[in-house]
Amino acid sequence: MAKDTERKAEVEEIFGDLSRYQNAALYTQLSGSKSDKERGYALGALYNTLKDLGVKPKKKGDLEGLVDSITASRESQKRFSDIFSSKHAEAQSKLTFGELYSHYREDLTKYVGEEDIEVLDASIEKFKDKDIQSIFKKIASLRHQSENPTDEEARDEAKAELEKYDAFAKVYNVIENMNYAKLLPKAIEETNRLELRSYIASTKVEKKDDKKKDDKKKDKK
Repeated sequence: MAKDTERKAEVEEIFGDLSRYQNAALYTQLSGSKSDKERGYALGALYNTLKDLGVKPKKKGDLEGLVDSITASRESQKRFSDIFSSKHAEAQSKLTFGELYSHYREDLTKYVGEEDIEVLDASIEKFKDKDIQSIFKKIASLRHQSENPTDEEARDEAKAELEKYDAFAKVYNVIENMNYAKLLPKAIEETNRLELRSYIASTKVEKKDDKKKDDKKKDKK
């Protein structure tokens, strides 16, 4: 009983970390996208990551300035992404698939209903006590074996074994898609705000520069 209570507290802490670093994972996903549109939204995801990390600006515009400094070069973007998105992956690796599934089961039920959620329950039963990282390692190994160019029997066995992970893959992908759908609109919203604030700031600078030039001309006269 004490162990169960202790693990429950650990799991709550892990999900707290997942929540803290989920925008960092989104930033990595968007900034590495082949879509120009999606890459553009990485700006908002980065801003939201800084807020999630508890970065408190001393004055207005400090967070925007930090976003600018991080996005100033590919090296700084990669460094930020590597550090914080890896923390998201690290947190998730501490969970069993059953713990992840239980956390999102209510949301999944909204898609399939009370009766059919039991079909999913049964489908993922064999994965529930396995940690997520070990499942992915096994899938990666089977995929490698399924592409074996020399051993047809081993290739076919690996393909058959891979099919057994279909339930895990589908449910895990839906959970990831749910998180993406929840976070993306907020990233778009912040991107829109940042783009407009940046334009307004540059316009104000231009007006100041123009005024200085006009004042100099007047002084010469």
